[in-house]
Amino acid sequence: VYKEPLKDCQVEGYLLSVEPDLIFGNLEELCQVSFAFCQEFHKLLIESVNDGHFATTSVIEAVFNKFSRNVSPIAAYQAYCINYKATLEYLETIRKIDDRFLEFEKVSILSYEDLSYLGTFKTISA
Repeated sequence: VYKEPLKDCQVEGYLLSVEPDLIFGNLEELCQVSFAFCQEFHKLLIESVNDGHFATTSVIEAVFNKFSRNVSPIAAYQAYCINYKATLEYLETIRKIDDRFLEFEKVSILSYEDLSYLGTFKTISA
């Protein structure tokens, strides 16, 4: 929601002092890891329903065993956690030194709320 608009601003010559990689870190990697986890979990749930074993802990155990053996998901979350405090400190600094970034945040939040509202409206209307 925020990364692409920030990059667009920078292409236009605004907010050049802001480092998107310091703010967003490895969020794309986390999204990929989380999506893969959800896909695998969904697949195993469907298989368990088809086998007549729905709502058993074996599904959860299987998905966690698969992902705990793989270093990539663990490393992705570890990197996020390690960098979290530094990211918050960087955001505080940027907010203090660049009023335009504060405006960017406000506009981004309003835009996100509008999108959320539209999504809710579409769901209700359907």
